[in-house]
Amino acid sequence: MNLGNECKGERHHEIIDKQREALSQLRQRLRDQYMYITPKGNTESDELILQISKLKRENAELRSKALLAEVVPSIKALTNNSTLALSDVKNGDDDQVTGQKSPNMDHIGLRNAMDALYTSEECYLNLARSISSRLDLDRLPGQRSLIQVPKIERETVRKERQNTIELLSQRIEILKNQLQHKENLLSEYERDMSRLK
Repeated sequence: MNLGNECKGERHHEIIDKQREALSQLRQRLRDQYMYITPKGNTESDELILQISKLKRENAELRSKALLAEVVPSIKALTNNSTLALSDVKNGDDDQVTGQKSPNMDHIGLRNAMDALYTSEECYLNLARSISSRLDLDRLPGQRSLIQVPKIERETVRKERQNTIELLSQRIEILKNQLQHKENLLSEYERDMSRLK
């Protein structure tokens, strides 16, 4: 698919595979549900088939939820909050009666926070890659987006990024010292040349 080539990010192939798997499970669930709705008869074998299809459907639902939760960590927060679409929001005012923000505002705030996080991650990764390529460094640790990393791996990525920052700082300090040394040598050379003239 061309969509796979257009997708950007460190783990995009893995995410696309998981989405394909979730889609195939959804199709199977729909087939099973259709079988469950339209039984062929009331024999024992038909009842067993219905029970098996119901169990398969429940299993597929659980696996789909697990995959979606891994691909998009905020999916549970979105489903637990309001299920209204963003297009249903008429205005951004607080509830006049209770003085509290409506669930739609929470949904918009979460969407804005996710957009800001995505932009921040993209800027960080671009900056780190650009600096490492300018310094002729190989692939640095911690170059995975936190958005695509499961929650249990985020602390590991944070430590890797801290190591990357220390490595880049050391390399820049070495280059700065080398440059200062070369400038000192050059100034001494110029002084010696002026004396000889």
